[in-house]
Amino acid sequence: MKSGYNDGMVQDFFGTKMYQSHNHKNYVNFLDEMGIIDGSQERNTRWLLGLSNNPYLHPLFSIKYLLSKDNSQSSVNPSIYSEVSKAGDVHIYQNKYFLPFGIPFDQYIDYDDFKNLPNGEKQEPFTGVWYWKIG
Repeated sequence: MKSGYNDGMVQDFFGTKMYQSHNHKNYVNFLDEMGIIDGSQERNTRWLLGLSNNPYLHPLFSIKYLLSKDNSQSSVNPSIYSEVSKAGDVHIYQNKYFLPFGIPFDQYIDYDDFKNLPNGEKQEPFTGVWYWKIG
């Protein structure tokens, strides 16, 4: 069995990691702005790791479950995910801070201020104390 960037689509579930020759420009722009990819390199806009390595942003994208095999257990953050089941060699984790689409925010930062922040600080609001209170 081969695995790749489009496993989610092949297995009929949604994922943030994908290969497409034309990914949605706003998703690419978001990943670039957050410092997850370098959007100036065309190959980075086609082969997207998405939020695979950024679990603190998972609630913002309404990621409710994480699937992991035995060989990738070390990448599951136990402060965010708890195991709820197992199917064969696939562990099923639930996001403790899952947020449904359409959540309201009563605070925001203007884009001009946001884009001037260093990449580490761009994700800080999502990992800060106020964020965890929402979930």
